[in-house]
Amino acid sequence: MKAHHSFFKKILGQNFLVDPPYGQKIVDEVFGRIEPSHFLLEIGPGDGKITEKVLHHFPKFACLELDKRFVQNLKFRFPELNIIYGDATQPPLHANPENLAVI
Repeated sequence: MKAHHSFFKKILGQNFLVDPPYGQKIVDEVFGRIEPSHFLLEIGPGDGKITEKVLHHFPKFACLELDKRFVQNLKFRFPELNIIYGDATQPPLHANPENLAVI
């Protein structure tokens, strides 16, 4: 999915990562601060730009996405990914372990 201004849902407060260097900075921070033993929860993965870079490095990894349009795309692109359909203001109880890291 290509991010386009008309694609944004203002009600969801969506912002899309469109500048690859910023995405790489985020990924570098993840690898520099989070141990593979942590449970990594990505909130609002959108089209999966960050997801694809961290997915196979964290055995305990899940995404929390509220926009159904992205949930279907993520399921297609990453069939092995644990995708939780839900609101980040109401995180699922099972995604709240002691060693939780959020991106």
